[in-house]
Amino acid sequence: NPSCTLTLTWGVTSVILTNAGAGYTSTPAVTFSAGAATATATLDTASAGNPSVCAFWQQRNVLAGPTGSPQQLNLSVVGGYYNYNVHFPVLPDDAIQYTIVSTELNQIKALLTMPTGLICFGDRMAWLLNGGTANGPVEPTTLVANSQAYNGSSDVPPIVANQDILYVQAKGSIVRSLTYNFYTNIFTGTDITILPSHLFYGYTIPEWAWAEEPFKLVWAVRSDGAALTCTYVKDQELIGWAQHNTDGLFKSVCTVVETEDVGKVDAIYFVVERTINGSTVKYIERLASRYFPTGAVDAWCVDAGLQYDGSPATSFSGGEHLAGETCVGLADGIPITPFTMSAAGTFTLPSAASVVTVGLAFLPELQTLPLDIGEPTAQGKMKKIANVDLIVQDTLALYIGSDNTNSVPMKDLVLGNVGSMTNEVVTDLVTGQARTIIDPLWSVPGQYYIKQPQPLPASILGVLPSIVIGDTR
Repeated sequence: NPSCTLTLTWGVTSVILTNAGAGYTSTPAVTFSAGAATATATLDTASAGNPSVCAFWQQRNVLAGPTGSPQQLNLSVVGGYYNYNVHFPVLPDDAIQYTIVSTELNQIKALLTMPTGLICFGDRMAWLLNGGTANGPVEPTTLVANSQAYNGSSDVPPIVANQDILYVQAKGSIVRSLTYNFYTNIFTGTDITILPSHLFYGYTIPEWAWAEEPFKLVWAVRSDGAALTCTYVKDQELIGWAQHNTDGLFKSVCTVVETEDVGKVDAIYFVVERTINGSTVKYIERLASRYFPTGAVDAWCVDAGLQYDGSPATSFSGGEHLAGETCVGLADGIPITPFTMSAAGTFTLPSAASVVTVGLAFLPELQTLPLDIGEPTAQGKMKKIANVDLIVQDTLALYIGSDNTNSVPMKDLVLGNVGSMTNEVVTDLVTGQARTIIDPLWSVPGQYYIKQPQPLPASILGVLPSIVIGDTR
């Protein structure tokens, strides 16, 4: 059979474009490699920019809020989190590009999945995205966005507490809860900072964290370096705010699930900026748990603390991080006389102790609100509080009075005393009721003041004042 040898020159004459993409400032250049039919497309930076928010919803990866199109959402194909292909004609599981239409320009700040759909928080308002019905499948032809609360959200990520959503408003100084309302069939927001507005006016909340167990607490860092907590138990209609200060500034907060003797808890960690021995430093500090199985000896009621647990000793080291600072603490559950930590981080106790905890002092304080007893009102009338009963748990060494200057020790909470409510000698932390007869001063507000000046635990569960109302004629 005859044979022949052929020398051929070949090349690519055309490229069929199957998916052009969108959002490019210029047409991408396509370059072919020499000697092979390999094409490389050089893509410019997309004009819309990178997404700023992401979430997973109905097995789709949602990338939203690019800087050039702040109300745009890009949903991947179902089950393909990095696949954003579409077909012609369109298929139900195709990728979706959706732009929310509103009367004001919004920047998408957060996305949260809820049973009724995807909550999309903008800096002006919020929307509920779904397939037209609650729990309905989302398809390119069925996706809809319905406006909900007209309160914008800040950059602080929202917190989901059970079925409620807590978020910081766009201006950064108001916290709202977003809850589904069955009567109006929308998500509505409630301002939960109205009563403690003095804690927020003039400040912002740049960061926070949710510690669900064991105390249902939101820990927030305020712009001035203080920390705030919100006890949030919606099903018990309980919302309470408190302020926390330290010798320094709280800069950041987070929670980590950890296992303790009491079980799994949301451990709270802070970044705290302090001035130590003339230098500005940042420490990572963990909030100690409130668990005292063997009494006051287990208490850790100091900031930036360290603890020794071992054979009885009088000399200790390891406190370099507190050099030059006035320190307090406990030695086997007994308060230590305040002392200045040496530059080498060493200190000595007059008596040997097995468990020693030292650190920086802080002062827990509580003042009741102006007193009223309902109808007829006692507002504007002179009042006298003869005595106050406190319901406490694991508590010692509280002081009480009509104000800070007139406060006295609560005798039922002093070691060695006989409790007036129990007729038993106080030998350790007290759980129960404690009574104190305070200064019999008449005043219109009818307030009283409680403080804990010692590095000992105190949990006040209730206050029961005995009240005398004047001006009754």
